[in-house]
Amino acid sequence: MPLGISFFTFTLTQIGYLIDCKQGLAKQRGLLNHLLLVTFFPHPIAGAILHNREMMSQVSDPRTYRISSDSIAVWLGIFSLGRLKKCLIADPVGAFVPKGFAHRARLSLFGTWQVVLS
Repeated sequence: MPLGISFFTFTLTQIGYLIDCKQGLAKQRGLLNHLLLVTFFPHPIAGAILHNREMMSQVSDPRTYRISSDSIAVWLGIFSLGRLKKCLIADPVGAFVPKGFAHRARLSLFGTWQVVLS
């Protein structure tokens, strides 16, 4: 089974889409819009039920696709923060993993947890 199959089969988003279509609240109908709504994986952050009327209004807004100095500044900030976290945290901590797996028989309880968490 593909990873994340529950997002497609057991999701309440599809039920919400059908309800929005039935009530006439879904203004952007069609296969492409439906696939965008269903396959948009960051939606679990928004909650269990993501309605078509909430998301598609943001997608169809032309201001979403305009490049501005504010959006570039936000992008650069997020990119820089992610790069710093990778270089300052992930790379040094990740150095424990190959050593831990190479000598797993000699690891103590603390060392095992350190490798697992790394």
